[in-house]
Amino acid sequence: MLFDTGEDQMKGGWVVRFFYRVLLAFSMLTRIPLRLSAEPQHEDCGFAVYFFPLAAAAVGAVTALAYVLCWFAGLTLLAYAVAVLVPVLVTGALHLDGLADTCDGIFSGKDRERMLEIMRDSRLGTMGAAALFFDLLLRVALLFELSAILTTYSMAVIVGVLPVMGKLSLVAGGALYPYARSEGTGKHWIDQMNATHMFMSALIGGALLQVFFNEGWIFLAVVPLAAGAFAAWRFSRRLGGLTGDTLGALNELGELLFLTGVLVWARL
Repeated sequence: MLFDTGEDQMKGGWVVRFFYRVLLAFSMLTRIPLRLSAEPQHEDCGFAVYFFPLAAAAVGAVTALAYVLCWFAGLTLLAYAVAVLVPVLVTGALHLDGLADTCDGIFSGKDRERMLEIMRDSRLGTMGAAALFFDLLLRVALLFELSAILTTYSMAVIVGVLPVMGKLSLVAGGALYPYARSEGTGKHWIDQMNATHMFMSALIGGALLQVFFNEGWIFLAVVPLAAGAFAAWRFSRRLGGLTGDTLGALNELGELLFLTGVLVWARL
């Protein structure tokens, strides 16, 4: 336990509520052992979304550090693996699980209700397994290609901001489309996401690229945003909206397309 936000403490005022919402974002997106004994309200979820980029940046910082340590130790191949696996460990494979469930449902060829049932099934199907394999394989391949044309500093930054770019895609989809079911674990989050969250996420993502690179890189933040909006539209047409699983799929897609965009831009 790192922080305890019990009901009595939650009555302490807006400062406690503020930090509770920050920790709520971290507890949602990571496996850091936080104890949030007070049940979050709808407004808490909505406010916590503002801190998704912060939680993602923390994951990225840990990943970048691990990548740099491996690289300077001469463990080149391990550095690529670490850049892929550390976020999986820190997040508890949250987004990969959503990607697998989404692909199992979407590619099942069934009707809407059956797709949603398949996505709720904890068992991993063939399409979900294939999606996980290609996701991880493409990440390693893209990082390998980028390392051949970017400096170690640039690679560390790319690895560090990558989780933030995934959140741009996730928030864009959640802000634009409703929840697909009448109830579920993702409903509180998707119902609260709006255009302000999307704008703030884009602003933070663009600011990070501006700080670490230059104005020529800022437009790359548009890539995960556009990817999230388009993929969410496609999911919504098939499912009647989004689910918590599709948010994970949007995150993974946003990260992959951001890496692809960086590769294209770096080669120009």
